[in-house]
Amino acid sequence: MMVYNLPSKNQALSMLRKKNPSNIVNHSIKVSELSMKIGIQLKNKGIPVDLKLLEIAALLHDLDKYESLSKGFDYKKNVLSLRKKGFQKLANTIFNEQLDAFLSSPFQKHPIEEIVVQYADKRVLHTRVVSLNKRFAYLYKRYGSDSAKILKKLKQMKKVLGRIEAFLKRKGVKVNSF
Repeated sequence: MMVYNLPSKNQALSMLRKKNPSNIVNHSIKVSELSMKIGIQLKNKGIPVDLKLLEIAALLHDLDKYESLSKGFDYKKNVLSLRKKGFQKLANTIFNEQLDAFLSSPFQKHPIEEIVVQYADKRVLHTRVVSLNKRFAYLYKRYGSDSAKILKKLKQMKKVLGRIEAFLKRKGVKVNSF
């Protein structure tokens, strides 16, 4: 078993609150809760899941969201700052969960923690768990009008998330029970 550093849940929440308004913080908390429900179901089915990494990565998946949206900031800067704090595994997990990185290879090649965070994030609209169709309708409206390139990526992502949902169902996760 590999040993690596992770911030505590309270440290992660503090980092998140320091950089984001309450709506992003509350969304991230809900993504973490949903990720944990999925992770526990997978673990109970015998699939190895690092629940601590999953919880913290889900909490911090939007660490740079506010700066990225409001200031045109590169989301990678704060994720990379996690590496400097000694949180290499966490930084890699969060970085690889980002849209471009996640779409760069088949989802099956990603660690289960990245897959779960990606899926949970796309099921949580603000603080409510919704269907993928409802969430992507919102994403198309919110971000898809910015450019044809973003809309294309979102459509690609919706297909990938449909495959992830089918994968999770095959593994015994009750995706419709959230």
